[in-house]
Amino acid sequence: MTTATPAPSPAPGTAERPQPAKVEMLTRLDLSRDFPALAGKELRLQCTTYAPGAVGTPHSHDGKVEVVYVLSGAIVEHHRDGRRIAWATGDSFPANRDTVHHLENRGSEPACLLVAMIAGTT
Repeated sequence: MTTATPAPSPAPGTAERPQPAKVEMLTRLDLSRDFPALAGKELRLQCTTYAPGAVGTPHSHDGKVEVVYVLSGAIVEHHRDGRRIAWATGDSFPANRDTVHHLENRGSEPACLLVAMIAGTT
């Protein structure tokens, strides 16, 4: 089981940040053939890389669920309620319909994430 550690507070000041993330879609699988109740849903596997200093856009997971595995580097997950959780290489975490968050790479090396999600085909 993965153990989360609280993330440090943000550094003072604001610096220009690089683009939030590079997404490489690895594969997609239409789930309706094997699971008719999941018509219109697909399983996606992607590799998402956050450059040092990159900050993603806050978003919800209404209509899609994910499991994220940190392949390398470290990432901070910021939740709408103010919680911040630091994740490092080998950690994993879920995101479901109750999740509203964004990710930030505060480290000096890229954070590479393997993301498996079920989402709509549109």
